[in-house]
Amino acid sequence: MGLLQNYSTNSNFSYARINQDLLVELGVEGILKKIVVPKVMKLFKPDILQFFRRCWEQGQTPTLDYLKKQKLYRINILSADTEVYDDWTRTPPVVGYKELAFVFVQIDTRHNFVERWTVFAHIWFEEIEPLFGLMM
Repeated sequence: MGLLQNYSTNSNFSYARINQDLLVELGVEGILKKIVVPKVMKLFKPDILQFFRRCWEQGQTPTLDYLKKQKLYRINILSADTEVYDDWTRTPPVVGYKELAFVFVQIDTRHNFVERWTVFAHIWFEEIEPLFGLMM
C-alpha cells in the first residue's frame, strides 16, 4: 500500500481508480520496481533469498525445519475462538493470516511438510530477479 497511501483504510475507491493509479500511471514495470521488489527485499533477508534460489535451481523446496529456524513459519493451533501460536512471542503472523513462508512455498499444514513452490516463486526466480538484476 505504500504507493497508494492516498487511499484511506475505510475508503471505498472504485476499481477503475485503482486500476488507473496502478496500471496506467505506474505500469507493470513500476508495480514491480516500486511495490513488489521492495516489499520482498524488506520481508526476506538476502541470505534467505539466496538459499531459496539455490533450492529452486536444484529442483527442491526448503525444508520445514529451515523455514521454522528462519522464523518464516510456525505451527498455528486453532481454537474455537482465537488463533493461538505455539511459540513464546504470541505475535500474529507477518503476512495477513498466513506465515511469511507462504509467499514462496505452499505448506501442507495438516501433514506438516513443504508441498511445492508457489506461482509467485516461479515469477520471482525466473522473471523478476533476472529482469532487475537481483540474483545474489
